[in-house]
Amino acid sequence: MSDSLNQNNESEIEDTRNQLKYHWKLEEMYWFQKSRINWLLNGDKNTRFFHAKTAQRKQKNHILSIKDSRGQGI
Repeated sequence: MSDSLNQNNESEIEDTRNQLKYHWKLEEMYWFQKSRINWLLNGDKNTRFFHAKTAQRKQKNHILSIKDSRGQGI
């Protein structure tokens, strides 16, 4: 009986994890769509918002260093 309870609990835990992942994905898609709307409304007007976003993207895409397969800097 204990084994069946453990299996039921593990099954419920896995189902809950899958539901959580699904809802996280939905929330991620929501915020992505909201940011695209904001970009379309404000991004192409040569505004401070536009320049801040391009500076943010430039900083994010900047490569600080390159490492080989062993993790050593080149």
